[in-house]
Amino acid sequence: MAFFRHANAGHVQRSEHLLRDIGLESRRLHVELAKERGFHLEERGLLMLCQSEKGLDEEAEVAKDAIRLGLDVEIFGKDRLKDFEPGASVEALGGVWFKQDCHLSPLDFVEALRKAIVANGGTFLEEEVVGFAYEGEQAVGVKTATGTLVEGGKVVLAGGMASLELARKLGLKIPMQGGKGYSLTLKEPKKALQLCSLLKEGRVAVTPMGKTLRVAGTMEICGSDTSLSPARLQGIIESFCRFYPDFSPADFEGIEPWVGLRPCSPDGLPYLGGLPNQERVIVATGHSMMGLSLAPVTGWLVDKLVSGEASPIDLTALDPTRFG
Repeated sequence: MAFFRHANAGHVQRSEHLLRDIGLESRRLHVELAKERGFHLEERGLLMLCQSEKGLDEEAEVAKDAIRLGLDVEIFGKDRLKDFEPGASVEALGGVWFKQDCHLSPLDFVEALRKAIVANGGTFLEEEVVGFAYEGEQAVGVKTATGTLVEGGKVVLAGGMASLELARKLGLKIPMQGGKGYSLTLKEPKKALQLCSLLKEGRVAVTPMGKTLRVAGTMEICGSDTSLSPARLQGIIESFCRFYPDFSPADFEGIEPWVGLRPCSPDGLPYLGGLPNQERVIVATGHSMMGLSLAPVTGWLVDKLVSGEASPIDLTALDPTRFG
């Protein structure tokens, strides 16, 4: 019911400037991090590809909103497809080119951050967190499944869907549902694609990652269920092949599929901020499909909160306690 209450044009309009601002700031930080930490970031934009006139009309309207918000966007027809993908066939009527989008390998990104953290004196404890350590009523650290106690100046709750149960232990209500997604990675794709693309009618995302190609899709609201749906996987593969006819379902045989849960809030906005009753706890979760995109700006804002600095961005709409 909370989701339905926010599924309207008014809420979209109230949220669009904030999402634009933190999205562009995160892009700037991604570029900065890539240069500092040595991971590859491809700054070539993203294609929204459409196979129907109806789909193209709908995405043209989205493009007009993006242009109104000051983003660099181009609506294109079939004649431009070879400009974007000269080495592969693309079956589409046209689409929208979002020129400011970037893509990267999540593994390269995380490994670069891990190395930087270790080099700066940080440590990683790969154990399941099951609760909190307290001084009086204030959480000052975490407890793990093996009994390990980790105490610190601040506790940052940034565990994706696992944040839901941990938040309950703090008396915090942060409604979230798992948005299940699947991906398959072609290690040696028969054709090299140059740009990321979203396939409008297929609801599929295509991302070149070095010499590999990742094909992903679906947003299945499922609580915390991580079981695989063969029908959904087959649908992703067939949709991809319809847009890129150089490929066939046989190319995906033997590939181990991946499944994961996006932490989705009812209003489509992350939970980011401190808690009034827990002075040392900061919440940073609920990013839905924007997790990797908003990772740098989230870390930057958490750094401000940890150090006690005023946030340079108004975080009122992201308040972790906004649902009670």
